[in-house]
Amino acid sequence: MIRDPALRFWVEYAEAEGALCEAEAETAELILPSAMQRAFGLPETVTVTSDPDVAEEDGALLLSIGHPALDAAAARVLARGDIGRAFLPWPPPSSRASRETLVANARTAIGIDHGRIDTERDPVPVYYPLLRVGALVTYTLDDRFQECEDVWVDGCTGHVVSRGIVNAARSHPVSAQREADVPLVPPDLPRAVGAAHAAIDERAARRALALERQAHLGLRDEQQRAESYYDEVLATLEQRRAAAPPERRPLLEARKEATELERRRRLREIAAKFESSRTIAPYRLNLLFAPALAFAVDVRRGERRYPFKLHWLVTGGCFAPLRCPNCDAFEPLVAGRMQLGCRRCAASSQG
Repeated sequence: MIRDPALRFWVEYAEAEGALCEAEAETAELILPSAMQRAFGLPETVTVTSDPDVAEEDGALLLSIGHPALDAAAARVLARGDIGRAFLPWPPPSSRASRETLVANARTAIGIDHGRIDTERDPVPVYYPLLRVGALVTYTLDDRFQECEDVWVDGCTGHVVSRGIVNAARSHPVSAQREADVPLVPPDLPRAVGAAHAAIDERAARRALALERQAHLGLRDEQQRAESYYDEVLATLEQRRAAAPPERRPLLEARKEATELERRRRLREIAAKFESSRTIAPYRLNLLFAPALAFAVDVRRGERRYPFKLHWLVTGGCFAPLRCPNCDAFEPLVAGRMQLGCRRCAASSQG
């Protein structure tokens, strides 16, 4: 899988346009369709990389932030958007986990305090929703540049899914048609979209803070140069005022005051130049339905039974994230005396 997000974006764009691709961690070799060759001014066969050393040694096209081909691809994607839904393929029935295997996995992976997971019901095949949201983030900090952000969230809970699920989903071809008679787990799109936007905004905020820290040295240097310049100007004005006849001193005092005002304005201007700002422009909203096994379980505490539903993501080989059935929090669950919930809910029900 390509590590650099900008290069990965361009390669995925090229594949969507019909290019054939063989990718590694640092490079990708592509055979471009004729329309893409004309649009980007590239040959039919091209090797691209984001590593300057690889580009120099292997003669690959260095495709990094600011390259016209990358900017043009981003502009095209933004202009038309990338919205739709698709289905991941089902594996052969023989490879699907049995009820006993799923229960054993659930007991290992999902720790429920004071409770034990049991079931006598077989899992049911379903399609489970994953939401992929992409956005172009524009940063302004003494310069202007853009970066792509891509986040995958659980389509029901809004929880950011693991890298393993993302890699598994990307490694399979998708189809516009679902397998017959397999029901869909309905997504909670308002929640999922809101969670995805919050995740992208949080990443962008961290990135902006890192950029500000990197720019701090440049800010200090420019402020020091400005301070030195105005110190010299003010010192010269003070020398002239001291040597000037009395009738010229008020004029030189006024010039000193004006210079002080200009100095403060210039320092504020420099500080503002090094304050980062950002805008987020979403361009991708993909609803991807992944093969899953839904099975109803009982969480037992002694003779008490609390019914619960789990979803095993076949593609990722793990369970979908769980929320507290009472307060909706992503917290470990507790089988209390009165209800199943997170520790906070269990404590309040007993209080």
